[in-house]
Amino acid sequence: MNPAEPKDFPMGRWNLYVGGAGRNVAGYVNLDLFAVPGVSVCGDVERLPFPDGIFQRVECDAVLEHVRDPIMAMREITRVTAGGGYVHVVTPFCHPFHEYPKDYRRFSIDGLKTLSGPLEVVATGWRTGPTATLLVVFIE
Repeated sequence: MNPAEPKDFPMGRWNLYVGGAGRNVAGYVNLDLFAVPGVSVCGDVERLPFPDGIFQRVECDAVLEHVRDPIMAMREITRVTAGGGYVHVVTPFCHPFHEYPKDYRRFSIDGLKTLSGPLEVVATGWRTGPTATLLVVFIE
């Protein structure tokens, strides 16, 4: 990975997508535990294999419930995020048990705020509401 700022990436710098599995996410280095198609780098969010401050944006989508140490994971995400960069964290709250490879916990908005460390929280909210949760439970 060349730390030069590629012009074809959103926001003009390297961006990191944590836990993208087989998704192709344009403009992002896609990190996941397993080498499946679409994954750029195999690695663990608790020990990211990148230098400090390299990413302008980090997306962490439905990952923290699967890590043993979410505090360490957030420290690592913060470490690799450039000054003035953005971190977007999404976790389930009312969602059925789902292993990939393990499922350890759920977070409330206040719980996620406690993990933000030196990051400034600029927005909070829900991606899905109770109807979506009920549908997922019924499907399960």
